[in-house]
Amino acid sequence: MTRLRISLWACGLFALSLTFLPTLAAGRPAPALAPPAPPILSETVSINGLHGWTAAQGNHLKLFDVALDENLNRIYVQGILTAGIAVIDGATDTLIGSLSSGGSDNDFNRPYLAVHPTNGMLYMAGYGNHILRRIDPATNTVTAEASLAADPVDVIVDAATSRVFVSLQTTGKVAVYDATTLALLATVDLGADRIGGLALDSAAQRLYVVHSSAPTAATPLYVINTATLAQLPSLTVNNAGGAPFNFVDVDPASGRLFLTTSNRLFILNSSGVQLASTLLPADAKQPRFWTATGKVYVVSRDGISPIRSSLSVLDASTGALEQQLDLQTGGAQRMVLNRTTGKIYTAGMEYTQVAVVNALTVSLNGLLDIGNAVEDVAVAPTDGTVYLTNRLGGSTLMIYRPGSGAWNELTTGGWPTAVDVDTALNRLFVLSHYDGAVTAYALAPDPLNPTLLGSVNLGLTDTEDALSNQTVDSTHHRVITTHPERDRVVIVDGSSLSVAATISDVPSFTYSPQGTAGPGHLQPAVDESLNKLYVLVSRQHKVDVFDGNANYAYLRTLDLSSQQWGWSNAFADHVIFADSSRHRLHIGPILIDTTTDTVTGLLRPAAAALWLTWMQPTTGC
Repeated sequence: MTRLRISLWACGLFALSLTFLPTLAAGRPAPALAPPAPPILSETVSINGLHGWTAAQGNHLKLFDVALDENLNRIYVQGILTAGIAVIDGATDTLIGSLSSGGSDNDFNRPYLAVHPTNGMLYMAGYGNHILRRIDPATNTVTAEASLAADPVDVIVDAATSRVFVSLQTTGKVAVYDATTLALLATVDLGADRIGGLALDSAAQRLYVVHSSAPTAATPLYVINTATLAQLPSLTVNNAGGAPFNFVDVDPASGRLFLTTSNRLFILNSSGVQLASTLLPADAKQPRFWTATGKVYVVSRDGISPIRSSLSVLDASTGALEQQLDLQTGGAQRMVLNRTTGKIYTAGMEYTQVAVVNALTVSLNGLLDIGNAVEDVAVAPTDGTVYLTNRLGGSTLMIYRPGSGAWNELTTGGWPTAVDVDTALNRLFVLSHYDGAVTAYALAPDPLNPTLLGSVNLGLTDTEDALSNQTVDSTHHRVITTHPERDRVVIVDGSSLSVAATISDVPSFTYSPQGTAGPGHLQPAVDESLNKLYVLVSRQHKVDVFDGNANYAYLRTLDLSSQQWGWSNAFADHVIFADSSRHRLHIGPILIDTTTDTVTGLLRPAAAALWLTWMQPTTGC
């Protein structure tokens, strides 16, 4: 079976027309390939539009920070992969717009957001680009901009002094800017090698700054006078042997302080005396205190599991952990508490969802999707229904029947990285990276509404960012999944929905947590007529070959490092596919004869054309 697979994951409008036109480099024998017909674009589909969003509402991925305008009841959310800032109406908890951040793309530039409490101006401090911007949400314009001397880790606005304070992580300094012009007013050197989050008690003219280096028996909590900018005597916390402090909040009425490490909450009185210390769920983030309930709320990124976040509720006087709420989404980094409405909003990085929580009842109001990200595409063999995995945008399977406008969406496992069809069985298989499972659906009688058949546990859990991959052998009814973090290939029997074989070691591959993030590290393809499995180890420029007739025994390795192809400029994922009818394996422009496992040709880059129409919205992405 000939397949060309592509990875589409940035934006919310979808239109594609594909053809592959190969010609060979000089000196290579040319295989007999019939020229394909020219592509014809028949339809452009807005995925966001199918969800009811307009282009002006944008697309927001890998959510990082969230800020609140309590006066207007507006919530602002920004991710690290898209430049727009989502605007949520807190009255209806719906996405109502997108603001320009002043940049073209975030490119993992962690944004830190803050809102001026009286005039509603929005401030964004960029971690990667070292830029501080002032944004007017009413006009959607950047009204001022300033440079930052180092990486920021928090930003806060004091209306009383009309100043913006930015915590510069590795310099141990707090930069102070005019809230209107963003003119640099001062830099307060705290004498620390590393600092973290900020908390403001405006009435007391106190700014608290976390010391985020290795803690000691007298770890300082720095204090700055917001009017004079003088450094006041630090408070100290005994946290010897513990994790570094990250965040802090303050109760202005009592002066109590709430500090979090990655696994513990500390409560201090205004003099720095420790009142309580409580163990928290894993990877705890921001604390928020609410006078109305007398509780402290702490969001934890990995509170339920490595892929499920939680909200912990603690007594603000005793530190007693009273409740833990499953947020039913993952990667929560930051949170805001609207003390007027009693709602908490957390930004979930892994699923592009905002969790909305009722702080009074400690219950989940719902999850708000504010982005879509197409990861992989498959097509039903009977009527052309298209299946799109939405990995970064809610972990769903989006389904569209071309030409009809008919649309469906299914919740599937965490982070679906691949979708494939067994054309002989007329079954659809979805690989869920975080769950370590393959879910099977029957496409008959209606491909638009596939029937769940079951899920196969691959025995792989606690996976992170080295993304899994998949292909399907329709002749032998095998679903072949690759897992870089486990250096493993798991083969599923698509008929019985059971694990048929496991390759416990891919000879050419070595997993490294530092160098194996993202997609494309182990890419599978199958020559179904020969029953041979090929696994591309992209970083090493090698292909390991396995014999499906011998329970996937290792056969040989093809070293492609000498091939004249700009490997560093290759597609990160889906660069390999097999043409079983012609016994050809395509790896980018490299052609391999699968009967002999030898390179037979190299497509000229100028003559090998992949025609792809990918329509993007003019506003937001």
